Amino acid sequence: MAKIDEIKEKISLYKFFLGIITGIILSVIGYTFSNYQNLKTSLMILIIISIIILLYLFVLLTSIIIKHIEKLKDL
Repeated sequence: MAKIDEIKEKISLYKFFLGIITGIILSVIGYTFSNYQNLKTSLMILIIISIIILLYLFVLLTSIIIKHIEKLKDL
């Protein structure tokens, strides 16, 4: 496999995981808004921590994708 094809495959895999993380973030936020009155404090803290971690992963994957796209310009 050529180097350019390898980088394209990595980009598509990262984009797949980025879509999964986006779906999880939206699901957790939707669950939080629909059940806001019934949530206990401990669960709310856990939700906030998980959203922060997921947002960090989102930014990390986005930066990795951008680096791989910049590698494609050089090839």
